[in-house]
Order: sequence, then C-alpha cells, then structure tokens
Amino acid sequence: MPEKELNPEPDNSREPHDEDFEPLDKNNEFSKENSEPADEYEEPPLEPETPAEVSQSEKIPGYYFYRRKQAKTKLKGRHSKMPAWFNISLAVLIVLGVIFGSWGLTAGHFPPWGIAVDVSISPSGGGTVNLSPDKSSYSRGSSINLNAVAAAGYRFDHWSGDLSGTNPAVSLSLNSSKNIVANFVRQFQLNISTSPQAGGSLSTVSGSFDAGSVIELSANPMQGYRFDHWSGDLSGTDPSISFIMDANKTIVANFVPLLLLAVNISPNAAGIVTPEGDYFDYGASITLTAQAAPGYQFIGWTGDLTTNLTTINITMDKNYTLTANFAPVIQTASLVLPNRIGESTWISWSKELLKDQYIVINSSLTGAFNLSDSSHLWRVEVFGPDGEHIENWFGDYWLTPEHIFAFTAQVSGTYMLKISHYSSFIKDLNMSFSPGGWVISGYSWS
Repeated sequence: MPEKELNPEPDNSREPHDEDFEPLDKNNEFSKENSEPADEYEEPPLEPETPAEVSQSEKIPGYYFYRRKQAKTKLKGRHSKMPAWFNISLAVLIVLGVIFGSWGLTAGHFPPWGIAVDVSISPSGGGTVNLSPDKSSYSRGSSINLNAVAAAGYRFDHWSGDLSGTNPAVSLSLNSSKNIVANFVRQFQLNISTSPQAGGSLSTVSGSFDAGSVIELSANPMQGYRFDHWSGDLSGTDPSISFIMDANKTIVANFVPLLLLAVNISPNAAGIVTPEGDYFDYGASITLTAQAAPGYQFIGWTGDLTTNLTTINITMDKNYTLTANFAPVIQTASLVLPNRIGESTWISWSKELLKDQYIVINSSLTGAFNLSDSSHLWRVEVFGPDGEHIENWFGDYWLTPEHIFAFTAQVSGTYMLKISHYSSFIKDLNMSFSPGGWVISGYSWS
C-alpha cells in the first residue's frame, strides 16, 4: 500500500477567500509574526502562490495569497494537558451523580434537601389548596398540612394522585415527591318556598346540590288549602315532580285557600249525610242528602241553613256549619210469656247497629209469683257482635218490676237483647226500644 502523503498538494481549483490571504511586510514579503508560538503547535509550511495564479480582482494591496497544507501537526506544550479546574469539576460531578443515583432520580425521588410537592385543582377554578408551610421544596421526612377551600358554587369532593380521602384538611409526611389533585364538584343553589307561607309544606328544603342531581319535589297542602301550581323556574300542576339541577333555581309552590263545609249528625250515628263535610273551592256547588239510620227519622237541618228538606244545595261563598237532626222511632212490644215448670222462659230481639249509635231499652214484667220459690226472678241481657255481654242484669218482680238501661254501640254489627224469667206463672212483658227496628230472633216455647 502506498504511503499516505502527510502534506498533499493544496486544492487550487476552488476560488480564493479572505482567509486565504496573509499580510506582507514592508518589503512585500511574507511575514510570520502572526504565527502561533512554537511551544503551542507547529505551523504547517506555507506554499506561496505566484501572483500570476491569482486574478487581478482577487489581489488586495499589502496582502499575499497563500494556501496552507491540509495535514495537521501534533499538539504539544500546555494544550496537551487538562487544566486543574477541569479535573476538580469532573470529580465533583461524579460524586454528585453517585449521591443522586442512590436517591433514585429515575423513580421520581429527590435528595433530602429537594422534595417537591405539586398540587393541582380539578376543575380549574373549583377552589384552592393552602399549604402549611408553603415552600418550593421540602426536606425528606418533613410534614405539611393541606387545606382544600372550595370556591363559590363548588364543594370539595376528594383527593387523588398521591393522596386519597374526602377530608379537606389533611397532614402529609414527605418521603418522596408528591403529585396531588384536589377535586371539586360544581354545585347549584335551589331556593324553594310556598305561597301563601301557611298554605303547605315541601318534601325538600332549599340548599346547594351537585350539578346533575335529580331532585324529587312534592307539595303537601295544609288543612284548608289545596295545591294549585308551580311557578318560578318550574311549571305545572302536578304536586309531585322531578327535575335536574343544571343551574341555580328558584321555585314557588302555590296553594289556594279552601272553604269549610262542616256537617254534624244529631244524635250521633242516627243517620248519615252524603257527601261528608270537607273543604271546597270558593264558588263550588255542593248537594247534601240526609238519610236516617234504622229506627230513626230525619227531622231537618239547623245551623247556617234551616230547612226540613232531606236534600239541599250549598254554594260555597263562605264557611258553612250544618247539622242533620234525626229522632228515634220508638218501638213498643207487649207479650205474654208462658210458664215453664223447672225451666226458664226467654225471648230475644236483634238489630244491626252502627258504631257510636245510642240505644235506650225499657222493659217491665208483671204477673203472679210465689215468694217461696224463684218465680219472682227475671233477667235482662244484651250481647255484642262477638257474643260479649254488654248488659247482664238480675231483678225480681215485687221489688223491681221495671228495668231501663242504655248503651252505645262500640262497633258496628248485630246486637241481641234477651229477656228471661224463672216462674211457674204466666207473665206479661212490655217493651219499648229507642230507636226501633228490633226484630224477634228467638224464644224458648213452641
């Protein structure tokens, strides 16, 4: 292989440039005063060109064109050694690299003097987080307190990232860098009211609700009112409604006062009135009908209207109080009770009674008797719908030939009255029932 030439001929084919010129001395000879010192590096030999090889346009007065050889010489002198400061800096960098490497920078850890805590807010503008102490970096093992404060229209919801939980105020011990997100939730204000204020109540109260929440709202009228409609940011006449909290809302439940039609019955359970007393809208037309219970008869209306008509019409232009009056139809009965030797003689009546119906019964028993035996004894009993004793009375003819008693039906149902005597003599029985309507349901003789 041919030996590589260290100083090849210069390439004269390219155009000359300014750096290709060196100044001449006063004798128009090449000067080496600007050459590098000999102890730094060797100046490559110069190969001057003849002026004829340079065009007249490239000649500059006082300069001579030349080309340097392309081969470089070996550096020597002070540039062959690294300066002391460079060696010291390199050693420091190596030591720091070992320290930082031991703390695991690639894992996101920092040395004790540089732990960072990065806190962000979601969504932006939802609130702020106060740090105590508030510094740009913290030492390993130190503690900080974080307090999330919601902005108006938001509430703090939870922490995420390198912190969890729903408590807005927390304390955190630092052993590595932390990326923490404080999450807030948008809220809207719901203001609800009733009109008039005493007209009713609402199932939900005013307050702040999360955006997108579904609210179930019901209007409950007070006695003497009825719900009429919603107004404000809600409309309709249905007292129970649902809606989504997508903005601040103001809602009013509107109630209408009613007029009272109070209907009484006298005596109690002596009859019924349809419809029953209730609250009605102003101007409503109401038709009332009175119907007597068995054993009673209707007498007439009293109160804010007086008439003996069974059916009446009322136009509600004010509050009304009416009483439907009934009177008992008195039922009487006279019977002869036969005698039965060695056995009691009895007869019974029954009647369907309404709850709270008041009953008066008068019974008397007369006839011959013998004081030497039990022929002067007699008994009055009343049984309720379940067979329970309501009245259980014993007497004798010569001391108590008459017995009057009354009771109030505790429940609706069939009641039974039974009269018995223990005599070998025939007896006369006289009965009166108020109200009437009692029917003989049994007796002991054939």
